[in-house]
Amino acid sequence: MELKTELPQMALTSTAVKNDKPSWKTLRLYDERGLYLEVFPNSGKWWRFEKRPCTS
Repeated sequence: MELKTELPQMALTSTAVKNDKPSWKTLRLYDERGLYLEVFPNSGKWWRFEKRPCTS
């Protein structure tokens, strides 16, 4: 499965989530803290959280 990703720049907004349309690829919309929305070609949307190691 190919994934099209967008780099995190700011928090996801409700407008961005509502206006996102599925394409022929799985799309991931990231937030700056590890939360992302995965949008599938069949119009399914799943929220996911990616754990990241602490950098401090």
